Amino acid sequence: MCYVERVGIRESYQNLSVYLAKVKTGSAFAVTVRGRPIAALRPLAKEYEAWQRLVEDGVVVPAARQWSEIEPDGLEVPSRDGSRPNMRVAFCDSSVLVKPLVDEHESVARLRTLSPA
Repeated sequence: MCYVERVGIRESYQNLSVYLAKVKTGSAFAVTVRGRPIAALRPLAKEYEAWQRLVEDGVVVPAARQWSEIEPDGLEVPSRDGSRPNMRVAFCDSSVLVKPLVDEHESVARLRTLSPA
């Protein structure tokens, strides 16, 4: 566990350049108001570190495969002027998504007709 130095808001405001110079070297500070931490003053995480933190916290689930590995069913559409490579338009069977909703709607309607008013 790393120790984070606490600094009051007035002190941090009056000597901001000093604290930013320390942050630049890797130090981190908890900015407090009346002794309670309200903000963190620390170096920015590199993009990879931020991504890893999101994965570790369970916020993001990394993809199992790269987009380049997936061959969608669809149609190749050429660009209008031929300056770009052909675009692939993917199709999916929406009945997989819609059928459960239709079934649920029909069963609710059936129950309404069977129940006495």
